[in-house]
Amino acid sequence: MSSMYAEHRPTVFDNHLQIDWEPSAELEKLRADADHIWNRLEDARDRDSPIVERLEHEYDIANNAAIELEKSESRENWLVAPVSRNRDSGPLDESNFASALELLGGESESCEVHRFGHWGPGWYEIIIVHPSRASEIDDLESSLESYPVLNDEDLSQREHDDAMESWDNYARQDFERSLLSALESLADNADGAESDIEKELRIARELDDFMPDGGMTYRLAGITPPTISQRLYDRLAEIDCWDSGQWRAFYFSDCDGSYETHSDGAHFNIERAVEKAISGELFWDDPTVETTK
Repeated sequence: MSSMYAEHRPTVFDNHLQIDWEPSAELEKLRADADHIWNRLEDARDRDSPIVERLEHEYDIANNAAIELEKSESRENWLVAPVSRNRDSGPLDESNFASALELLGGESESCEVHRFGHWGPGWYEIIIVHPSRASEIDDLESSLESYPVLNDEDLSQREHDDAMESWDNYARQDFERSLLSALESLADNADGAESDIEKELRIARELDDFMPDGGMTYRLAGITPPTISQRLYDRLAEIDCWDSGQWRAFYFSDCDGSYETHSDGAHFNIERAVEKAISGELFWDDPTVETTK
């Protein structure tokens, strides 16, 4: 069965991929030897020397050796690994690219990374290897045919790092706005949803509660307990001052927030986390933030 990767990333160069390369010292020597023999052959022909035939044979050997080595060294004849990455690559492509390069032993005389400009993603990179390493490219293709991930641990770490970067860049702000908006709406409607009897019973129960800013009860202070709306708006003001660590702890720990990794990046279950915060009244307790010394 043909590789899904090979269909898009063939193991031979496309004609338009041109790479400048420097000939090896061995190739330079073979070329110089062939040139030297050619000069001797031209001189022998001018003199009608009897060694012309022998020099022609020596030249063919030297020149063919140079041609064969040049074919081997020419990057147009190298093999392309079945992985690539570009400016818009996600964790999977980045992981497979890095893992393939590691499996190939990193960049060397027989393994190179090359970047090309592209009108779409700006640029893309490929890995090419010397034809003598064809079996390693075959192994990579076979591995990706059976399972599209070269290194699960590496991919998992990259997905986590990508998700945390996305959380810092936009998801936290989305969660913050959604939760504060939901709490504000709840505060606006809280007092109206409470019947007179429910209000009297609540106040009677809360008169013996201690006030948040002191050791005295509302009854002893002669103060009526705040309404549900007042409590919510006070809490809103406190939540609005949370730092990034508190928001992260609240989403991932208290609200059991999670994310899913798609081809276009991490997707956060913000709506579900807000519903859990509201239904469980989690917003009354400050999140527990792990601190590092």
